[in-house]
Amino acid sequence: MIGRIRHWLYLLVSFFTSPCWDLSKSKTFVIPKGHHRSTAATKEFHGSSLVFEVTFDESGIYQLEGEDHYDVNKLTGFKYGLSPHYNSARFGWRYDWGEIMLVAYTYVDGVRDIYDIGTCLIGQTVQGSITETDTEWIYRFKENEYRIFRGFSERNRFYDFPYFGGNKTAPHEIRIKLMFN
Repeated sequence: MIGRIRHWLYLLVSFFTSPCWDLSKSKTFVIPKGHHRSTAATKEFHGSSLVFEVTFDESGIYQLEGEDHYDVNKLTGFKYGLSPHYNSARFGWRYDWGEIMLVAYTYVDGVRDIYDIGTCLIGQTVQGSITETDTEWIYRFKENEYRIFRGFSERNRFYDFPYFGGNKTAPHEIRIKLMFN
């Protein structure tokens, strides 16, 4: 019950505080040290494809102890309804051995799946996309394409913006430059 109340409050606050961003222009999302989110704002997603360009600067380099280092941070994508932990299609990322590893990060009916889909270098600008069909999400990154069954028909979607963690917060300020096409 408390979880539902928290989600409703999040949606209500997001609705009234959501900036009128022009997502076709480049924006640097900043996750402050000790925080998870770059913004509490949300924005409704329209269309069938989310196409973006991303650049990670040196602030994307981090080291966490033990298994926490392999947690997936969230880059962007969309969630259906209030919770990204029920139905969502997102790109995730983590720093590993001098590169940024990008992953397809999905939830279908509360079940999470993660698929490694490629890497990029610090300072490199790369493009990715998620296309939604009636039955699947199609992730594209560089020359690779990944199809993931989605199994539901809900269309009420919202953008999801950068988030650091798993259970650990950002060890220092993280800056991610994103532009949506």
